[in-house]
Amino acid sequence: MTPAGLAEAWAWLDAVPWTASEWAEPQDALGRVLASPVGSAPVLPEQDRAARNGYAVRAAATEGASAYNPIAPAGGLVPVSTGNAMPPGTDAVLPWEAVDEGSQAVAPIAAGDGVASYRDQVGDGTIAFPAGHRLRALDVPLFANRPIPRLPVRKAPRVTVVVAPPRHGPDVLTLLLGALLAENGAIAHCVPAPSQSAMVDAVAGAEADLVMIAGRSGDGPDDTAPAAVAQAGGRIDLHRVAIRPGTSSGFGWCGEVPVLLLPGDPLAALASYTLLAGRLLRRMTGQPDPVPATATLRRKIASGVGYADLVRVRLADGLADPIGAVGAGGLVGAAQVDGFVLVPEQSEGFPPGAVVPVHRFAGAA
Repeated sequence: MTPAGLAEAWAWLDAVPWTASEWAEPQDALGRVLASPVGSAPVLPEQDRAARNGYAVRAAATEGASAYNPIAPAGGLVPVSTGNAMPPGTDAVLPWEAVDEGSQAVAPIAAGDGVASYRDQVGDGTIAFPAGHRLRALDVPLFANRPIPRLPVRKAPRVTVVVAPPRHGPDVLTLLLGALLAENGAIAHCVPAPSQSAMVDAVAGAEADLVMIAGRSGDGPDDTAPAAVAQAGGRIDLHRVAIRPGTSSGFGWCGEVPVLLLPGDPLAALASYTLLAGRLLRRMTGQPDPVPATATLRRKIASGVGYADLVRVRLADGLADPIGAVGAGGLVGAAQVDGFVLVPEQSEGFPPGAVVPVHRFAGAA
């Protein structure tokens, strides 16, 4: 069976519909993506406050003050501490050192100096955040006084991860995929599937927005994932993708729930998630695709036509040094490099000195 090209795989993933949204309290909205435009909180009838320790004063009354011409400001000097409400009739805070022992100003001050405007602290309703905006820590306090404090955000997709037992070694896929999904803002529920019947039951009974089957995704006699999807009442639309590692990846449906097949080899699963599953999760949660760095190849990269190869590289002084063979080194090899160069399917590689994009593996940012 000829593997599907990477462009065909991406087209399938990009066609998966997802517009679900939910409400979140401001304190729970950090990192979430707005599903619709939102304005900041309206100002409550609060007073401006002192932004430093000193004396509240009417700024105009200090005009011309100096060490040689101390002035007793009209209206007087009112001691204030940081956070105190500004007394009526005052519009600036003289620092302690700008007042002499006789309570006279020895320096002028401008209106607003040393004052924290309430509008600057919590917003006045004029700050508009568009749909698709990812909420930052400095954004969240601006919603504290909204009449309805909850915010419309993209729904965190529920993902059931059906994990086949490893052919050898410990189960690292449960930890790996759980961490990657959490990083993409999903809610992961990992289910071990020690047998094909357990895999069928897990897929058929999943209460999820997305099902991922990790392991047993190939064409061998014990590769039960494609058959399990069919037995659960689903179908596989695309099986095998022309990427190395990660060729045995696949996509399909079980009812209205998309199903992704990931290889059982940890490095191949990481590659499949990086290029395929992570793309879908970013679409679902509203996150942008990562922007690759660029570097100049120190040595050539050779690749066979027909597959998109992920070639690991280390970066130093703007140069990318290819490391080892495609698919070698496992997760340790992926963790010890700076990223990878993706060689297109119809390319035989890149010569030394070529400027190439360097991508990060999922979970390495």
